[in-house]
Amino acid sequence: MGSASSDNEGLWTRWSTYANLNDPTGGNKEMIELRNKYGAEYITSNFSYSILEIFDKKTSRDTVLSRESYWKGVLRTIEFGMNDN
Repeated sequence: MGSASSDNEGLWTRWSTYANLNDPTGGNKEMIELRNKYGAEYITSNFSYSILEIFDKKTSRDTVLSRESYWKGVLRTIEFGMNDN
């Protein structure tokens, strides 16, 4: 899970880091470990991504991060996923 809250270009810039078939990690440390251990194809074969909410680029960073925390709780991605607090 991640947000584009600090990115002036918005959602596309964030998602394009995951859309790179040679390095689909998005900079996520755990995903990098998986890529290094199993290769990039493991990630593209075993993970999928969804957009849960879209905000206007003028939405405050605090609001976006609050909603990201909300979704981490709903989806339990801290407990069972690839997120930390």
